[in-house]
Amino acid sequence: MSSINLRQTGWLPNYHGGWAMISLPPLLGLCYSGFVPAHILLLVSWFAAYFLFFALVGFLRHNYATRYRPAIITYGILTTLTGSILLLMRPLLIAWFIPLFLLSIFTLYQAKIGKERSLLSGMATVLFASLMLPIAYQVKNADLPIYIIWLTIIVFMYFAGTVFYVKTNIRERKSLKYFCFSISFHIISLMIIFIYHHTHYFLIILWILLLFRAILVPSFIRKGKNISIKTIGILEIVLSVLLFIALL
Repeated sequence: MSSINLRQTGWLPNYHGGWAMISLPPLLGLCYSGFVPAHILLLVSWFAAYFLFFALVGFLRHNYATRYRPAIITYGILTTLTGSILLLMRPLLIAWFIPLFLLSIFTLYQAKIGKERSLLSGMATVLFASLMLPIAYQVKNADLPIYIIWLTIIVFMYFAGTVFYVKTNIRERKSLKYFCFSISFHIISLMIIFIYHHTHYFLIILWILLLFRAILVPSFIRKGKNISIKTIGILEIVLSVLLFIALL
């Protein structure tokens, strides 16, 4: 079966930049906590949940098309099974259920009304993914130190910035308002990074690069330069890897 058919039936997500968003937070939390076997369950349930979400969005967007049902059932069972075993092993993680459940309901509702790519939906998805960092940390540890919370905020700021950035390149590429929002958000987040991490030169330089890419790439596109969605997604993966290295 081709990759196109897999995407059209909900088996394979087609968000190129999404892979970085779902991978970086849990892996970063794992690195800071130290690996335990329960992390395997977390990663399997998390990726299965992401695939399930993609299939559900397609199901809702296409008037409950039956072609999505096999993927929904398969990923639903895998998410439930691995997630339940993980909660039995680490009951402490149950505390995260309510915020994750509410974010899931909100994003699926946005998909149901055709607004799955709205700004609010994007921010909710980013927050959901960012919370996997402290969750991965607490798979092994009962405490939640302030530096883990701060790392989560940095990761959220990065991916929230990409929501604005991607919109200025695709759906809102002709909108000066979104372009200004994007630049403003990147400047504010850079100021926050500088204030709290003024000695972390790698992180500051990375954030300056993020600001320049938020200015230059949309400007090129507005001038008629052809930059594909896939290229934009691959660039985000590269920048996510640099962020991962910076935060280790």
